Amino acid sequence: MLKKLLIIAIATIAVLGVAILIFRNQSVSPLSTVYKLKLAGEWLDVNFLTFGAPEKQVKHLVFAQRRLDEFKTIAGEASTFHIGTDYKKGLEYAKSLDQPLIALSQSYKTELTRAYFMAEQLALLDHKFIPMIEEVYKVSFQAFEKLVGTEDLQAYRQLFEATAQEYNRQAIKNLLQKHQDAPEDTLRYKSLVELWLGPIETKKNSLTPDELQTLNKAKLILSQGREIEWAYDLLSSIGF
Repeated sequence: MLKKLLIIAIATIAVLGVAILIFRNQSVSPLSTVYKLKLAGEWLDVNFLTFGAPEKQVKHLVFAQRRLDEFKTIAGEASTFHIGTDYKKGLEYAKSLDQPLIALSQSYKTELTRAYFMAEQLALLDHKFIPMIEEVYKVSFQAFEKLVGTEDLQAYRQLFEATAQEYNRQAIKNLLQKHQDAPEDTLRYKSLVELWLGPIETKKNSLTPDELQTLNKAKLILSQGREIEWAYDLLSSIGF
Protein backbone atom coordinates (compact mmCIF):
# COMPACT_ATOMS: atom_id res chain seq x y z
CA MET A 1 0.00 0.00 0.00
CA LEU A 2 2.82 2.36 0.96
CA LYS A 3 4.65 1.55 -2.26
CA LYS A 4 1.52 2.29 -4.29
CA LEU A 5 1.06 5.64 -2.53
CA LEU A 6 4.70 6.49 -3.17
CA ILE A 7 4.33 5.73 -6.89
CA ILE A 8 1.20 7.90 -7.05
CA ALA A 9 2.99 10.74 -5.25
CA ILE A 10 6.00 10.57 -7.59
CA ALA A 11 3.74 10.44 -10.64
CA THR A 12 1.75 13.43 -9.37
CA ILE A 13 4.93 15.44 -8.76
CA ALA A 14 6.24 14.51 -12.20
CA VAL A 15 3.02 15.57 -13.92
CA LEU A 16 2.93 18.81 -11.95
CA GLY A 17 6.58 19.46 -12.79
CA VAL A 18 5.95 18.94 -16.50
CA ALA A 19 2.89 21.22 -16.36
CA ILE A 20 4.93 23.92 -14.59
CA LEU A 21 7.70 23.75 -17.18
CA ILE A 22 5.20 23.86 -20.04
CA PHE A 23 3.50 26.96 -18.64
CA ARG A 24 6.75 28.87 -17.92
CA ASN A 25 6.92 30.40 -21.39
CA GLN A 26 3.20 30.56 -22.15
CA SER A 27 1.26 33.78 -22.56
CA VAL A 28 -0.87 33.52 -19.43
CA SER A 29 -2.82 36.39 -17.90
CA PRO A 30 -1.99 37.20 -14.25
CA LEU A 31 -5.75 36.92 -13.68
CA SER A 32 -5.71 33.28 -14.81
CA THR A 33 -5.93 30.41 -12.33
CA VAL A 34 -2.81 28.83 -13.88
CA TYR A 35 -0.66 31.95 -13.63
CA LYS A 36 1.08 30.62 -10.50
CA LEU A 37 2.18 27.61 -12.54
CA LYS A 38 3.87 30.00 -14.96
CA LEU A 39 5.72 31.76 -12.12
CA ALA A 40 6.75 28.41 -10.65
CA GLY A 41 8.03 27.39 -14.07
CA GLU A 42 10.10 30.57 -14.34
CA TRP A 43 11.59 29.90 -10.91
CA LEU A 44 12.55 26.36 -11.90
CA ASP A 45 13.88 27.63 -15.22
CA VAL A 46 16.27 30.23 -13.81
CA ASN A 47 17.37 28.19 -10.77
CA PHE A 48 17.68 24.66 -12.15
CA LEU A 49 17.61 24.80 -15.96
CA THR A 50 19.82 27.86 -16.55
CA PHE A 51 23.54 27.50 -15.91
CA GLY A 52 25.95 30.37 -15.52
CA ALA A 53 25.47 33.83 -14.03
CA PRO A 54 25.38 35.65 -17.41
CA GLU A 55 22.60 33.39 -18.64
CA LYS A 56 20.65 33.83 -15.40
CA GLN A 57 21.01 37.62 -15.66
CA VAL A 58 19.48 37.53 -19.14
CA LYS A 59 16.57 35.46 -17.84
CA HIS A 60 15.83 38.02 -15.12
CA LEU A 61 15.64 40.76 -17.75
CA VAL A 62 13.28 38.60 -19.82
CA PHE A 63 11.05 38.05 -16.79
CA ALA A 64 11.04 41.79 -16.04
CA GLN A 65 9.83 42.50 -19.57
CA ARG A 66 7.13 39.86 -19.16
CA ARG A 67 5.79 41.54 -16.01
CA LEU A 68 5.53 44.83 -17.88
CA ASP A 69 3.75 43.19 -20.82
CA GLU A 70 1.34 41.53 -18.40
CA PHE A 71 0.60 44.89 -16.83
CA LYS A 72 -0.17 46.29 -20.27
CA THR A 73 -2.49 43.36 -20.93
CA ILE A 74 -4.45 43.95 -17.73
CA ALA A 75 -4.64 47.68 -18.48
CA GLY A 76 -6.13 46.82 -21.87
CA GLU A 77 -8.63 44.39 -20.33
CA ALA A 78 -9.67 47.01 -17.80
CA SER A 79 -10.20 49.56 -20.55
CA THR A 80 -12.37 47.13 -22.52
CA PHE A 81 -14.35 46.13 -19.45
CA HIS A 82 -15.25 49.71 -18.57
CA ILE A 83 -17.04 50.14 -21.88
CA GLY A 84 -20.72 49.35 -21.36
CA THR A 85 -20.47 48.52 -17.65
CA ASP A 86 -22.24 50.35 -14.89
CA TYR A 87 -20.28 52.38 -12.35
CA LYS A 88 -20.62 49.87 -9.51
CA LYS A 89 -19.40 46.95 -11.59
CA GLY A 90 -16.53 49.09 -12.84
CA LEU A 91 -15.45 49.88 -9.28
CA GLU A 92 -15.69 46.24 -8.23
CA TYR A 93 -13.61 45.12 -11.19
CA ALA A 94 -10.99 47.83 -10.56
CA LYS A 95 -10.73 46.72 -6.93
CA SER A 96 -10.26 43.09 -7.98
CA LEU A 97 -7.16 44.15 -9.94
CA ASP A 98 -5.38 45.67 -6.94
CA GLN A 99 -3.58 42.58 -5.68
CA PRO A 100 -2.52 41.22 -9.11
CA LEU A 101 -1.15 44.62 -10.10
CA ILE A 102 0.73 45.13 -6.83
CA ALA A 103 2.21 41.64 -7.22
CA LEU A 104 3.22 42.43 -10.81
CA SER A 105 4.94 45.67 -9.85
CA GLN A 106 6.81 43.94 -7.00
CA SER A 107 7.87 41.09 -9.29
CA TYR A 108 8.99 43.58 -11.94
CA LYS A 109 11.20 45.36 -9.41
CA THR A 110 12.58 42.08 -8.08
CA GLU A 111 13.61 40.89 -11.54
CA LEU A 112 15.31 44.20 -12.37
CA THR A 113 17.06 44.18 -8.98
CA ARG A 114 18.46 40.72 -9.61
CA ALA A 115 19.46 41.54 -13.19
CA TYR A 116 21.21 44.75 -12.19
CA PHE A 117 23.02 43.22 -9.19
CA MET A 118 24.30 40.28 -11.23
CA ALA A 119 25.41 42.56 -14.08
CA GLU A 120 27.30 44.85 -11.73
CA GLN A 121 29.09 41.99 -9.96
CA LEU A 122 30.03 40.32 -13.25
CA ALA A 123 31.33 43.61 -14.70
CA LEU A 124 33.56 44.10 -11.66
CA LEU A 125 35.00 40.61 -12.15
CA ASP A 126 35.57 40.99 -15.89
CA HIS A 127 34.98 44.02 -18.10
CA LYS A 128 33.71 41.80 -20.90
CA PHE A 129 30.44 41.66 -18.93
CA ILE A 130 29.91 45.44 -18.95
CA PRO A 131 27.35 45.17 -21.81
CA MET A 132 25.06 43.41 -19.32
CA ILE A 133 24.72 46.67 -17.41
CA GLU A 134 23.86 48.33 -20.72
CA GLU A 135 21.10 45.77 -21.18
CA VAL A 136 19.55 46.75 -17.85
CA TYR A 137 19.55 50.34 -19.09
CA LYS A 138 17.96 49.38 -22.41
CA VAL A 139 15.26 47.21 -20.83
CA SER A 140 14.35 49.90 -18.31
CA PHE A 141 14.33 52.49 -21.09
CA GLN A 142 12.01 50.33 -23.18
CA ALA A 143 9.66 50.24 -20.20
CA PHE A 144 9.10 53.97 -20.60
CA GLU A 145 8.34 53.52 -24.29
CA LYS A 146 5.81 50.77 -23.56
CA LEU A 147 4.10 52.80 -20.85
CA VAL A 148 3.67 55.94 -22.93
CA GLY A 149 -0.01 56.44 -23.64
CA THR A 150 -1.17 53.96 -20.98
CA GLU A 151 -3.79 56.08 -19.28
CA ASP A 152 -5.64 53.24 -17.57
CA LEU A 153 -4.53 52.16 -14.10
CA GLN A 154 -2.40 55.27 -13.84
CA ALA A 155 -1.34 54.73 -10.23
CA TYR A 156 0.13 51.35 -11.09
CA ARG A 157 1.74 52.69 -14.25
CA GLN A 158 3.58 55.16 -12.05
CA LEU A 159 4.92 52.28 -9.93
CA PHE A 160 6.38 50.66 -13.03
CA GLU A 161 7.76 53.96 -14.26
CA ALA A 162 9.42 54.68 -10.90
CA THR A 163 11.08 51.26 -10.89
CA ALA A 164 12.22 51.62 -14.50
CA GLN A 165 13.65 55.06 -13.73
CA GLU A 166 15.46 53.75 -10.64
CA TYR A 167 17.35 51.05 -12.52
CA ASN A 168 17.77 53.15 -15.63
CA ARG A 169 19.56 55.73 -13.51
CA GLN A 170 21.63 53.15 -11.60
CA ALA A 171 22.78 51.50 -14.81
CA ILE A 172 23.86 54.67 -16.61
CA LYS A 173 25.54 56.08 -13.49
CA ASN A 174 27.45 52.82 -13.09
CA LEU A 175 28.57 52.88 -16.71
CA LEU A 176 29.59 56.53 -16.66
CA GLN A 177 31.28 56.55 -13.27
CA LYS A 178 32.99 53.13 -13.18
CA HIS A 179 33.30 51.84 -16.71
CA GLN A 180 34.31 54.73 -18.94
CA ASP A 181 37.87 53.62 -19.68
CA ALA A 182 38.23 54.36 -23.37
CA PRO A 183 36.96 56.88 -25.96
CA GLU A 184 34.79 54.20 -27.57
CA ASP A 185 33.06 53.67 -24.21
CA THR A 186 32.21 57.37 -24.05
CA LEU A 187 30.72 57.24 -27.54
CA ARG A 188 28.71 54.11 -26.73
CA TYR A 189 27.28 55.52 -23.52
CA LYS A 190 26.52 58.79 -25.29
CA SER A 191 24.41 56.83 -27.79
CA LEU A 192 22.54 55.20 -24.89
CA VAL A 193 21.65 58.58 -23.42
CA GLU A 194 20.59 59.80 -26.85
CA LEU A 195 17.86 57.15 -26.84
CA TRP A 196 15.90 59.62 -24.71
CA LEU A 197 15.88 62.24 -27.45
CA GLY A 198 13.47 60.44 -29.78
CA PRO A 199 10.43 60.15 -27.48
CA ILE A 200 10.99 63.65 -26.08
CA GLU A 201 11.26 65.18 -29.56
CA THR A 202 7.90 63.64 -30.51
CA LYS A 203 6.17 65.70 -27.83
CA LYS A 204 8.29 68.80 -28.34
CA ASN A 205 5.26 71.00 -29.08
CA SER A 206 3.77 70.23 -25.66
CA LEU A 207 6.91 71.03 -23.67
CA THR A 208 7.00 74.09 -21.44
CA PRO A 209 9.55 76.84 -22.14
CA ASP A 210 11.68 75.56 -19.25
CA GLU A 211 11.54 72.00 -20.57
CA LEU A 212 12.51 73.18 -24.05
CA GLN A 213 15.45 75.04 -22.57
CA THR A 214 16.47 71.90 -20.66
CA LEU A 215 16.18 69.80 -23.83
CA ASN A 216 18.33 72.18 -25.86
CA LYS A 217 20.92 72.31 -23.11
CA ALA A 218 21.09 68.50 -22.98
CA LYS A 219 21.48 68.30 -26.76
CA LEU A 220 24.30 70.83 -26.66
CA ILE A 221 26.12 68.87 -23.97
CA LEU A 222 25.71 65.64 -25.92
CA SER A 223 27.01 67.26 -29.10
CA GLN A 224 30.17 68.25 -27.20
CA GLY A 225 30.65 64.65 -26.06
CA ARG A 226 31.43 65.61 -22.47
CA GLU A 227 29.49 65.55 -19.20
CA ILE A 228 27.22 62.79 -20.53
CA GLU A 229 25.92 62.09 -17.05
CA TRP A 230 24.73 65.69 -16.80
CA ALA A 231 22.97 65.37 -20.16
CA TYR A 232 21.22 62.22 -18.93
CA ASP A 233 20.03 63.98 -15.77
CA LEU A 234 18.61 66.83 -17.84
CA LEU A 235 16.76 64.53 -20.25
CA SER A 236 15.39 62.26 -17.53
CA SER A 237 14.06 65.31 -15.69
CA ILE A 238 11.82 66.01 -18.70
CA GLY A 239 10.52 62.46 -18.96
CA PHE A 240 8.32 61.17 -21.77
